[in-house]
Amino acid sequence: MNDREIYFSHLTSITGNPEPEVHRVGSRDEPSDNVTILVYRDWPTEGMTSAFTFGLSHATHPDWKHGRAELTISMESNNDSWPEAMGRLVSELRGRCPFTFGEIVKYGKPISTESAMNAFLVFAPIHLTKQEAQVRLNEYDCFIRAVYPLFEEELGLLDRLGLETFWKQPGWDITSPHREVLRGVH
Repeated sequence: MNDREIYFSHLTSITGNPEPEVHRVGSRDEPSDNVTILVYRDWPTEGMTSAFTFGLSHATHPDWKHGRAELTISMESNNDSWPEAMGRLVSELRGRCPFTFGEIVKYGKPISTESAMNAFLVFAPIHLTKQEAQVRLNEYDCFIRAVYPLFEEELGLLDRLGLETFWKQPGWDITSPHREVLRGVH
């Protein structure tokens, strides 16, 4: 099996869905090397949309010592702008951004018409076990990392509190496109 088949099979075993919606985002640097976005409706629960990239791991990054990365996002929304934004991040930043845990990636504009959130926090996927977030491809391990939308106004709070305290703040509903901006410690 090639890497694509291995990865898709892995996602099928996790989601139970062998036929996700497939979207493609053109690559800025290599037009023939599109980023694939696999979209799963009503997974992991009804009303949610989850998506996974395939194409980030085609690049290398000097910070990736033990494997390469792919991304996932899960939102309580059927709006395709969330998975598409994640795909554009990969298309624009692969090979230049390591997408490491705790990293903030500014999107530069609202991610979706549903919200003014315009940045992403990279962290462990809440809907995957540690084993599910890793897949062995033919020549390297691939680690699935999640992106969580943030408001730019929250970046200072995240910096002051640190990731662990910020993560536990009441009101931070990490899958809701309609949540309010976190403004202080609760």
